Amino acid sequence: LMLLESIISQSSFDNVLTQATPVQNILELTVDVTPDSIYWVNPYLSSDFPEITCDKKYFFLYSTDHDDSVGGIYWGKADNLDGSDFVELGLIISGSQAETPFLYRFPEQSERIYLYYHTNRSEIGNGNVQRTRLITTTGGLLHTATWTDRGRPLGFEAGDAHNGYFRFWDYNSELRGVHYKGGNDTPIHQKSTLASDGFSVTRGETFLHRNLLADDLYYLFPFGEFFTLFGQLWWIGDIDYVFSERPADPFMRRAICKCSDIFEISEFIGYINSTPEFGYESEIYIEGTTAHIYTKNGFDTDATHIQYSTFDLSQLYNYL
Repeated sequence: LMLLESIISQSSFDNVLTQATPVQNILELTVDVTPDSIYWVNPYLSSDFPEITCDKKYFFLYSTDHDDSVGGIYWGKADNLDGSDFVELGLIISGSQAETPFLYRFPEQSERIYLYYHTNRSEIGNGNVQRTRLITTTGGLLHTATWTDRGRPLGFEAGDAHNGYFRFWDYNSELRGVHYKGGNDTPIHQKSTLASDGFSVTRGETFLHRNLLADDLYYLFPFGEFFTLFGQLWWIGDIDYVFSERPADPFMRRAICKCSDIFEISEFIGYINSTPEFGYESEIYIEGTTAHIYTKNGFDTDATHIQYSTFDLSQLYNYL
């Protein structure tokens, strides 16, 4: 199987980082997965979740893509991050466009496995806004586990238009999160911090989501990863067009940036893709010095499979 490797050199002064081709397609609809669409693919190391029953090195969570009738969150397993031996396991939860799962383990809690996701405005209790939801379980097989509904951890705040795409990172012993605040026409992302129990979320300021970019672009922070390497905080992820400025056939660029300790972009390093076949809306898993990138192949909800690529993060040493 051919992996995509991105090459950064010290002579890349034009802020364009090249990425090799071709793209490898994995997790195809009707072949590997049963949903009508596929979106938001994230792998997890099985040994990090001992309460979850999985006999492969990794398990993957993913969802349907803006299925406003039912939606659904699924999981599967594999020993290889390229998905070459992927096996789908089943449906975890569905209803009200359930999508964008983010799993975290809180070892001090009685139900240690937390699943954050979001539903659309049709769900009773959402107040006509897409909201982040939370369910928890003790473990086992995720598609047959008993889940406890924990409500809406982000609560309600004036100006909410969309609270989905929630995820967080452990940085300096603090759980720091990001989620949507404004809707699609106003791409505003809000910072948050989580209490150690995973239930209580304190909302903070909004991100400078266009810092160092052209006026028609913005950072899609939930579609990316904050990570520390060589003593520096970085962000790798998607950059999108403001909706009013989108071309007829857009594609999302993937970028590498330096960040400050308050999770703001401090230096734009460059793009790692330059052509449409690299797809739309990526999720990124970092293992060692390799970023594993999972990208859907179509715009909006017309994706039929996931594309896989890798990026060599060790070369970021040249940009310290």
